[in-house]
Amino acid sequence: MIRPSALALGLPALASILALGLALASTPSSAFAADDPPAAAPPVDQAEELAKAKARIAELEAEVAALKAQLAGGASAPSPTAPPPPTGEARFASPAAIFRTLSDDYTASLAELLPAPGDPAETAIFRRELERWVAGVNRSYRRAVRWNCRLARTEPNGEGMVATIEPMDAATGESLGEPCLVALEPRIARRVASAARGRIGGDPWILTGTFVPEVRFQPGRMQRGDFDNPPLLGPGAEFLWRLEVASLVPGRREGPAEPAAPAAPNP
Repeated sequence: MIRPSALALGLPALASILALGLALASTPSSAFAADDPPAAAPPVDQAEELAKAKARIAELEAEVAALKAQLAGGASAPSPTAPPPPTGEARFASPAAIFRTLSDDYTASLAELLPAPGDPAETAIFRRELERWVAGVNRSYRRAVRWNCRLARTEPNGEGMVATIEPMDAATGESLGEPCLVALEPRIARRVASAARGRIGGDPWILTGTFVPEVRFQPGRMQRGDFDNPPLLGPGAEFLWRLEVASLVPGRREGPAEPAAPAAPNP
């Protein structure tokens, strides 16, 4: 993954190419002396080169805009084929969906305040607003959730249990992110152990509980390293969370499709 620091190095080069291309493509006819003979129509090959230059300018403009977006958000800009951001309850359907929701909130709230390197006044303002944002999302994003998931494995944890779950889309069965660990208190652990008998790994489960964000203010970490752990929502903000599980119960299995009834014979 390209890091923001590497992207910043590419902006001057792109800007130089872009400026040169614009100059070549937009040179006005008044730049020629009055006594110069009228310019002949450009040769075909020259017209083709001009068209290619204009196309390249458009590409460079798009690249510059994408790079600026990446630098502002501290994250990779979405590709044109990326799925649209989740909306409504889908924003909280899994840790991955909540991470994306919080990342969008970070960009909307803080991207314009990112300080210029070496500017102590801007840095102080950014850190103050970042700390305020972290406190705010830790309050406002605590909420009840109901996740459809697969139960990948369980491990004893004293009298309780640690379960590895994989959130999924209930309608399609598609994964909604990487598997994650949740702690189960003894009462819930006993019920899960009993209910798991006779079920297979792909069977659906339903988890209910309270999602508790524990986003951490970390102003010394302004970009992702080789190991993005904990993952950065944006410069200076690490994504941590926990889940207070209220229940984890088997979901309804989809039965095999019934064969179609034979067509009635024609009289």
